[in-house]
Amino acid sequence: MTLVLELKPETLRRIEKEAAQIGTTPEEMVVEMVESNFNGESKTDFRAAADYVLHKNAELLRRLA
Repeated sequence: MTLVLELKPETLRRIEKEAAQIGTTPEEMVVEMVESNFNGESKTDFRAAADYVLHKNAELLRRLA
């Protein structure tokens, strides 16, 4: 299903920034956020998982940058 959202510019910037930090697209991040919300996972759970991946792959991400 395709869904079109109109976001405030500042919201879009935050999504783009967060997505770039975890190495995904803004679209994939929004899908994950929506699915996590409906599966009962909290935003902090998602952020904790993202932080874990960033920390775990920090050296690799640094080399790719």
